[in-house]
Amino acid sequence: YGNIFGQIRYGKWDKAFEIAGNPEAGFGFEGSPFGEDTFDCFLWNSSPSIIYKDVFTGFIFYKPITQHIQKVGFPFFLTNFKDSLLRRSSCLGENYKIVVEEELIRTNNKLNQTVSQVLPYEVIYNFVMNIGISVVLIILWLMTGIVLLFNLLKS
Repeated sequence: YGNIFGQIRYGKWDKAFEIAGNPEAGFGFEGSPFGEDTFDCFLWNSSPSIIYKDVFTGFIFYKPITQHIQKVGFPFFLTNFKDSLLRRSSCLGENYKIVVEEELIRTNNKLNQTVSQVLPYEVIYNFVMNIGISVVLIILWLMTGIVLLFNLLKS
């Protein structure tokens, strides 16, 4: 998802919504100053010739990114469904049904619960993009150097 979880236009949009009181709103980019901003919402910063209204038709602001939460699980996931789940699991083989039964026992039937937590999207994104990718590139650079050095010594 790239920096879709980060600040758009270096926080300019976040500040604009904050000044307006963070209203939940949706609007089209045509005729909006937001639509004229340079598109920067992907894995790279694009050329200044690509603007938001060239890529998207509009924008929906729900809440500031700091108020977004991650929810895991489904309430009432197994309500009146446990027998059907086991019956359907047996269609994939007895071993699969045993695995499903063991999972139900292991989780103590907690599959009906939901867990909510604030997820620091920007922290995760910045770590992956700035540290993670740098580490991968350094490892690839070192591996390439070792292979080239080995080939030079071999010949």
